[in-house]
Amino acid sequence: MSTSHATMIGHHAHPYAYSVTDKQPRQRTALSRAEARRRARSQPNAGLEPRPGPRSADRDGSHNSGSPDEMAGYQSLLQGKTNDFSDEYDFNASLDNRQVFQYLKNIPFFSNDVRKTLNRRGMQALGSLDTVAFPHFGLLGVRKNTAARQAERPCPPNNPDEDLIFFNPNAPWSAFICGSQGSGKSHTLACFLENSLLKSSLAGRNPTPLAGVVFHYDRFTSSSTTQLCGAAYLCALGVPVRVLVSPSHVTEMEKMYEGLPGLTENGMKPEVLPLYIKESHLKVTSIMSFMTMDGIDKFPLCMEVLCKTLRDIAREKGQGAALDYLDFTARLDKNGFYRMDTGVVGLRLQLIETFLAGRDQSADANDVLDAMFTPAPGTLTIVDLTCPFINEGDACALFALCLSLFMEKRGECGRIVALDQADRYLTRSGEAERLTEQVASIIRHQTHLATRVMVAAQEPTLSPKLLELFDVTILHHFNSPASYRTLTEQVASVRLHSEHNGELFLTIASLRTGRALIFSPPGILDVHNDMAVIVRNDIVNLKIRSRLPTDGGERFLSVGMASSTAEEVSSRDPVARPAAAPPARTAQQKSSQNETGSMPSQEKILAALRDATVACLGTNPRTTLDYNFVRRKAGAVLGLDSSYWKSSPWKMENRAITKEVYKYMDVHNLSTFNGLSRKPRNGMR
Repeated sequence: MSTSHATMIGHHAHPYAYSVTDKQPRQRTALSRAEARRRARSQPNAGLEPRPGPRSADRDGSHNSGSPDEMAGYQSLLQGKTNDFSDEYDFNASLDNRQVFQYLKNIPFFSNDVRKTLNRRGMQALGSLDTVAFPHFGLLGVRKNTAARQAERPCPPNNPDEDLIFFNPNAPWSAFICGSQGSGKSHTLACFLENSLLKSSLAGRNPTPLAGVVFHYDRFTSSSTTQLCGAAYLCALGVPVRVLVSPSHVTEMEKMYEGLPGLTENGMKPEVLPLYIKESHLKVTSIMSFMTMDGIDKFPLCMEVLCKTLRDIAREKGQGAALDYLDFTARLDKNGFYRMDTGVVGLRLQLIETFLAGRDQSADANDVLDAMFTPAPGTLTIVDLTCPFINEGDACALFALCLSLFMEKRGECGRIVALDQADRYLTRSGEAERLTEQVASIIRHQTHLATRVMVAAQEPTLSPKLLELFDVTILHHFNSPASYRTLTEQVASVRLHSEHNGELFLTIASLRTGRALIFSPPGILDVHNDMAVIVRNDIVNLKIRSRLPTDGGERFLSVGMASSTAEEVSSRDPVARPAAAPPARTAQQKSSQNETGSMPSQEKILAALRDATVACLGTNPRTTLDYNFVRRKAGAVLGLDSSYWKSSPWKMENRAITKEVYKYMDVHNLSTFNGLSRKPRNGMR
């Protein structure tokens, strides 16, 4: 390959080109700035008249503001002696070899042409001892064409070998993938995950695999229409995949994930576990962020009590200390929280308790709970909160809590965080805004956090402050003019091409499945006369490669044969128990129960209801009591699901609860409570 210092492409000098094989930056054909500075330094006082001023330093000559040494120091700071890329004025002339190498190591995309150019000789020319510039690379697809916004920019020749497009999993960057249902956005996301988690494959090499985390949520209607997370198919490649689901929906989700079509009977399958959070994972800041939701302003008094309680705990133990949840609820009760109309605040606390693991756990369960939020390199964790009892706001609140836990201990390996079908839960709610701020903060500090962030959505309805942060935008097929207008307002490259070429929307609408337009300003895809050309505002039309494992995108339309029946799944021992669950029964105890009957006796049920009533009422006066909540609490102790209470003799159970309520009224001298009136006894009342 030639090492000439080319400065012209066609008849025009290319504004974004620099040498990748020569040691010195290329010189300009006309009088360069360096020559002008040299002439200026040789005659520093030419044409200058003394200028009077009030400063004594200038009058006595102790400070010469125009000395050659001082000006040379200024110029050295402007000639690329540091790694500051914030000022891109005269980008090419101020770039030294060290900066070129550093820039190349951090680009998100590069072509096979660039990869071949930066061979051993090219790296030596840049002063690097490395034999290759990109030891980490993963094939994404092949470029079909490039649309240049500058008229003088020639499109590169179509060469399938040189037009292979790779992405760099070693550099932290962020990407937004947009496209309608079936356009291939989940397929593209899965390709990124394959290249990031696999150490070696047909698609590339990654000597230091990342740890992947994918957040997924779908509005549950039925098992036949629920869309699972397609990234779970990575288990077919040997990637350990763990799926964390809602404890109230674990049986159904385990059945669906283990029965994914295309997985072999004896091959690896996703491990489905209920999402439980250890009490030691909760902090004061976690509870405060969990309380960010719509409608919270309607309950200022109870929020003030909750905030006061958390402030007291933070003052005593510190914000970073683990939260003792039982002590927290006891303080709330002492401050009169449960005597108020808590509304959505109380519901949010109940949601925390649903996902809170009990203190009495086995050693194996504790290991699993700790490993949930400390994934190892080359593993994938999917948090799928598809559940009929969880709405979009609850999902965002739980996602934010899980994301903060995943970002801890991140020094062990790099992370890739993906939000799948993000437009389904990143709405305009308070919980969604809190999650958006958290993701935006990670993107802003992605280099320091060693984290790659990818967001896939059908529509660009995300917050503008999130859309404007992405390094790369990948557009699949969509037909919505509203989505196109949003992109032109928030993505600079799309806006520039929209002004220059009104046919961009027609190009997007005509994309076939598996095709995408990529806007990646930092990428380098072309080499002209040993000059690497930065993509800047060009559009790259890409054909996405095939996935390595069985593609699950099109097979979710039909229900495959499940590998496990619902009865088999429900009979398995839970790995971790919720906060209100009793210790796990032994096999002998299970056998004894099967012999005597699967249901506990009526006396045990009534006793559990009475105990649950006393626990819910507490020791301080209250105003209301939810009988259904008492039943659920008693059912958790007895191991009964909600279906039992629908067919149970509810009159007898209500009588047991009411009896304890009357005792409670006597203790606190209450005449009325929860719609009940205390009856006079022996004419004395």
